[in-house]
Amino acid sequence: MFYWIAERKPVRQLILFFISFALISAIAGCASDPASKLTTDQVKACQVDDANDKTSIDAGIDDRMDYKSRMGLDKKRFSVLTLSGGTANGAWGAGWLCGWSDSTHRPDFDIVTGISTGALQATLAFLGTSKDALLKTCYTTVKTEDVYRDRFFLFLPFSDSLEETWPLAKFIKQNITDDMIKSVADVARNEHRKLLVASVDLRSGELVIWDLTFIAKKAQDDPAYNDLYRGVLRASAAIPLAFPPVRIGGALQVDGGTGALVFYKGGLVRHLKKIKTHFSKSANDIASTRPAEADRIRNMKPDLYTIVNGQLDPDTDSTNDWIVSVGLRAIDCLTRASNRSSLQLVLDNAQPDYNCHLAYIPSCVPPLTDSSKFVPAEMSKLFDQGRKFGMQYGAENKDKWMDLHDGN
Repeated sequence: MFYWIAERKPVRQLILFFISFALISAIAGCASDPASKLTTDQVKACQVDDANDKTSIDAGIDDRMDYKSRMGLDKKRFSVLTLSGGTANGAWGAGWLCGWSDSTHRPDFDIVTGISTGALQATLAFLGTSKDALLKTCYTTVKTEDVYRDRFFLFLPFSDSLEETWPLAKFIKQNITDDMIKSVADVARNEHRKLLVASVDLRSGELVIWDLTFIAKKAQDDPAYNDLYRGVLRASAAIPLAFPPVRIGGALQVDGGTGALVFYKGGLVRHLKKIKTHFSKSANDIASTRPAEADRIRNMKPDLYTIVNGQLDPDTDSTNDWIVSVGLRAIDCLTRASNRSSLQLVLDNAQPDYNCHLAYIPSCVPPLTDSSKFVPAEMSKLFDQGRKFGMQYGAENKDKWMDLHDGN
């Protein structure tokens, strides 16, 4: 009977159309490698590797501290900013950064790292307060359809995700322009600051750290690296199952949040200890003439600023007595507990040597109805709350921001 129906010309054409469209969609998804014009070795060179002097954090810290010494900035603290994932909750971190700028105490970060939506924020945070207006626009006007579109349900069996993210690729290209990537390269060359983001290699399950400052500098000689830069940002935000993975240099890369809430991996905390050597050298240079100042510099600690685009505190929720609601609520509780535990471990390891500053959405701030949906009205309110907190904590210039269990 099916054979008879399929033989009917209009029906047969419709079936062929659906099959063809599904195959084309699958092929298109597999063919969108932003590093297609680069070799595997060229892509590998853009990943942080302690054995690779071009991208090692060690070499970057040495160059940055030498620059600060030449510019007379070596008496100032060394500051690292880490930005977490959080989808639409990124409005909180964007607001915090803008409020911090309003306080006039926001530093030029020596190193910026980001994951997922934090990776999308990282370039703008790295370039400084001049990009605050764009940061606000990106996190208060973007709509869900500007980030992803639902796939037609009949094509899901042929797909690698529930959603299509060509709108996100377009959004990134519109906002992270070639000129902006050139600005990143200029800062990297002139000031020796570092910009790092992370994704997860699906095959190995390992966190992959990308040196965007290295990629930006390479892009000035080969425009193919501009596509890699933007492709890495899209990969870092590619939530598994929801968003399609991004094939980069033959490897499937997904949301860095799959591997870490924020990342200090790649020896970031360990390498920061080199900074104390530079502080000691600066202190020794003035010890004979300015002993009090020398002692202050010798005892300085680097600042580690962590902005979590989400809530960490447990919350109350009226969960329905239904398997899906119960399951989703359990996953949410487990995720928050895991995030708190992993963050506490990182902070405990870092605090003896660094001033650790933590910011996250406190329980007193109304959460988004659904953080997977980008609703400008809700995100604007969250942005404003983040801005208020960022300005308050920035103005007070505290050595410590929020506590992990601060519900205020």
